[in-house]
Formats: sequence, C-alpha cells, structure tokens
Amino acid sequence: MIGKPAVRHARLDQPGAPLRVALITDPEHPGLRPDDVGLTEAFASEGASARPIPWGDRVDPGAFDLAVIRTPWDYFLRPLPF
Repeated sequence: MIGKPAVRHARLDQPGAPLRVALITDPEHPGLRPDDVGLTEAFASEGASARPIPWGDRVDPGAFDLAVIRTPWDYFLRPLPF
C-alpha cells in the first residue's frame, strides 16, 4: 500500500515554508480550465500552494518557486515575450 509521503514539499530558502507554484495560463482565460481545477488541491495536499498566473502578467520572479506551464494558448502569437 502506498501512503502519503512523510516529507512535504518545502522551499529551500525557508525550510518549513510551503513551495509556491505558479500555474501558467492564457491571459484571455486567466483562471484554471476544468481539467486543471484539481491541481491547486493536489499541490495543497502535498503542502504546496498553487495559483493560476496569466503568462503576460508582471509577477515578481521571487514570488514563486516553481512554474507549471498549463494553458498559455496564445504563446505562438508572441513568441519573444513568451
């Protein structure tokens, strides 16, 4: 039987602080798509915090520890900024 991991995912710079995850989305559809809705709960169950971030938004690079590219559907229209 496989159980929950004993060690939760945490930040390297602040042990014990939750890992901060950016779920990269399309600026035209900044929320999570129906098949991505469970991601925030899945990350939370592992001790991480996750939220959708439209890829063109100005975000402090230090605000997240990990970026998961999910639905940046318009990236090919603006390849250089992407």
